[in-house]
Amino acid sequence: MRFVAVADALDASRVGFEVTAAYKQGEEETRSEPCSFDTNLVYSSIRAGSDTLRASELGGTYVIVLVVENIPSHYQEVSFEIRPYLLYGETRVYGRAQTVTYTASMLS
Repeated sequence: MRFVAVADALDASRVGFEVTAAYKQGEEETRSEPCSFDTNLVYSSIRAGSDTLRASELGGTYVIVLVVENIPSHYQEVSFEIRPYLLYGETRVYGRAQTVTYTASMLS
């Protein structure tokens, strides 16, 4: 699964995502501590299936991407709260948070 955000400038030292995951199995939900994934890689476009999506089509100048792999399929539900950010020294400037939830039928 890929999470995508856009940025308009490259004056930040790094870009990234803060991710909090919640896993539901039965009535029990486990929530992770927020984890940060940052990089200095940005893209002008990305591939989405057979299509190429340009940053300008997504509303920005540069595309930031986070790939999440190996999501356990035995959970009923997996939710990710994703907050993109730009890092200026020690200061983070956050974009709009989004929550994406997948059910067991989507994961298998």
